[in-house]
Amino acid sequence: MARENSRHLGLRVRIAIFVASFGLVLLVAWVKTTFTTSPQNATGVEDDEEYIIRKVSKDPLKSRFTPVLIYRVLGGETGTFAGSGSLFAGSHGIQVITAEHLFGKKLGDQIFAVRKLRPYETDATHGIESILNTGSQIADVGGQSPDIIVLKAGQAKTIRCFSEETLDLRTSPMELHRIDQTIILTSLVSDEKVRVLGTAMSLRDGKGVQYSVLEYASNSGESGTGFVDEDDNLFVLKGSATGDGNLVEKSIQKFFGTTRKMSIAYGSIKIR
Repeated sequence: MARENSRHLGLRVRIAIFVASFGLVLLVAWVKTTFTTSPQNATGVEDDEEYIIRKVSKDPLKSRFTPVLIYRVLGGETGTFAGSGSLFAGSHGIQVITAEHLFGKKLGDQIFAVRKLRPYETDATHGIESILNTGSQIADVGGQSPDIIVLKAGQAKTIRCFSEETLDLRTSPMELHRIDQTIILTSLVSDEKVRVLGTAMSLRDGKGVQYSVLEYASNSGESGTGFVDEDDNLFVLKGSATGDGNLVEKSIQKFFGTTRKMSIAYGSIKIR
């Protein structure tokens, strides 16, 4: 779910994002605009957007990152919920980091806006102006790239969706590794504490992108959600690593010594 259109607008950037050993320099500008988010759900059944909003912590944030919801804007005003992400401010403005697969190629040209969850906004007030860095620009390992994208927040402009990301731990061959140390992440949305169990790598010709395996049951719509470690390094949720009690799920649970659901995230991402 990722995309890319107005990628370079001739603006130079100064915020450095380091993912593993890869360095990026990025910039952002901010233009305040208000969009109306999804129409109120009248079915009585909690949808993905409502599920996430219900989890939002009312405590002050202790991170430089702000959790956001991402919307596809229809008719220039009304938005349809698309996914989650993290917003941060640097010396040159505001950026959003999320999962690239939210910008799937089949979506074509779209306009996007984001809505802060902490502090809580009733409507989206930031547009997405352009794509700064795609997963392949951040890291390319044997033709594979992480499910991550960095966006410039500003005036909402048309974005050409491009992503063909299809990696799914539930169906793709993965190399799993446990970790010995205790690593605890904090959800930017809910402040929930989440344990890192190990790593998972999708192999192609002996190479692949490494993801962290989290002891966390992710829900539809949570892709792109941010988690931070004790040093405020960011992990971007890709999605669920386990299915509905099938053999693959049970094998992964047995390997990591847990009976809980698991998800995978890309990180840690150090921003300075």
